[in-house]
Amino acid sequence: MKFRHSGDSQNGAINPSNDEDFPNDEKIEQLRVLSNTTDLAVTIAGPPDPVSVGDTTTVTVTTKNVGTIPASEPTVELNMPAGMSLASAPDYCTGTPVKCTLPLLASGATDAIGLQLVAIDAGDQTATATVANGAGPESNAADNTAWVVVHAVNVNEAPVAMDVQVATAFEAPGPSTHSPTTAILTEARSHWNPSQRPPPARRCRAMMER
Repeated sequence: MKFRHSGDSQNGAINPSNDEDFPNDEKIEQLRVLSNTTDLAVTIAGPPDPVSVGDTTTVTVTTKNVGTIPASEPTVELNMPAGMSLASAPDYCTGTPVKCTLPLLASGATDAIGLQLVAIDAGDQTATATVANGAGPESNAADNTAWVVVHAVNVNEAPVAMDVQVATAFEAPGPSTHSPTTAILTEARSHWNPSQRPPPARRCRAMMER
């Protein structure tokens, strides 16, 4: 049996570069992109109540791999408004805007980042989070951006929640033929601003005992 070197004749071994079924560079790149195409989603949550200027609040950015392919290099970027500044962030978050490089996210896995922000100006402050797949494209970009509005107010405008009830019982002398009169005064105040000084609501109930 004769032995032929690879590709030394038409009847010899086929040169892979000439094989139509063998993937060329373009097909290999398409396969690489496909194997790294993920589907990441991001959400962001802030404080439910207004924040006083100068106070620190927490904004949480959560990334989830909702696709079937692991994300090897997911990154999250947080754009803060001019009225807020970064107080603290995890070690893997740096720069301005803040960019966080996450560990590998398997299919269905989530990762939450807690960022401490300080309100420096009053008004509605919008923080925007964007997630990206550093190793390849995203199959669905519709859920790659989320935002939250933080309501910042000046200190003297911050709502004060109060629920104070003062009950005072005293005895007033009554006629000699009756027992002493007992009066109960109840004062209630709720959600009022001390600078506005609204008149408190008062109820006075007198109970006569004979």
